[in-house]
Amino acid sequence: MMEKLSGIYGHSNVSERLAQAAKSGKLFNSYVFEGAKGCGKKTTADLFCAAVMCKNKEKNLPCGECDACRKVFSHNHPDVIYVKRDDGKKTIGVDNIRENVVNNVYIKPMLADKKIFVITDGSDLTEQSQNALLKILEEPPEYASFIIITENSGFLLQTVRSRSVVLSFLPVADSVTQKVLFEKTNGKYSENEIRFASRFARGVPGKGLEILENEDFTRLYNETVKKMIALFGKKNTVSDFEKFLNDEKEKVDLVIDFMITFVRDCILAKKGCENLVVCENYLVDIKKVCESVSTKTLAKLSELILEYNERLKYNAAFVSATMDMLLNMREQIKA
Repeated sequence: MMEKLSGIYGHSNVSERLAQAAKSGKLFNSYVFEGAKGCGKKTTADLFCAAVMCKNKEKNLPCGECDACRKVFSHNHPDVIYVKRDDGKKTIGVDNIRENVVNNVYIKPMLADKKIFVITDGSDLTEQSQNALLKILEEPPEYASFIIITENSGFLLQTVRSRSVVLSFLPVADSVTQKVLFEKTNGKYSENEIRFASRFARGVPGKGLEILENEDFTRLYNETVKKMIALFGKKNTVSDFEKFLNDEKEKVDLVIDFMITFVRDCILAKKGCENLVVCENYLVDIKKVCESVSTKTLAKLSELILEYNERLKYNAAFVSATMDMLLNMREQIKA
């Protein structure tokens, strides 16, 4: 059995690979950590940096007890440099890379044998800043390594990806998510609340934590599901749904997630996979919906919701985008 980084739940292949590199001291020039927000990429980056800097290599890596580990975990280690967006900026520009990386990378490590640059918002790197980074990745000092964290490595230039080891963080099992949530919340929530949040998290523990800590979660969940069920009824409830979405405009991302989850549950129930349904407290209503529409219609509804989400990301007019989606959904249901 290969050694793993201590403190990582799930992601066995990633953990084993990084533990081996930390133990041997043979790091690649650049790593790309890709995966959904909340899947553990930043936590893993901290643990890996601590393992590399750790003074107790004979113990579990990282030991978490030595001065080097404590410095990394408090983000105070001089040889671990975090590169992020400047306040008020939407991207990581070339000036940021020049100041924090180019002007720093050729200064030898102060306390360790290695120097690691952690770029926490890799998707926000501009093309110009990536090209500035690329010049270093082509011939970096032997002691320097990079970790680029992103939700999708496709946002990076192919030339950057080709000089990096891309490690994908896939969704973890529900049991793993529940274990993380229990430990992170120190018994603050009941077993049912943890189970409910882990189902919605769909293998992303950080998302489950956000769910538990969001006071509006349960209210929005129930209201959204009820609005979705009503949309499949005989009455035209488009205006009610539109008003609800407008009232909850600031939390529309969460509402959209509930809408997609409900449609997904309907598809699962239609296929006989009721044990996988997330909105299990509405299973009776879900079964009734399944009797009235086809799987093809449900798939089309899912597409409409996702298109709506994309339109909002690109700053489409909220009211018109909302009404377009709801009217198209209602038309599909009636058809």
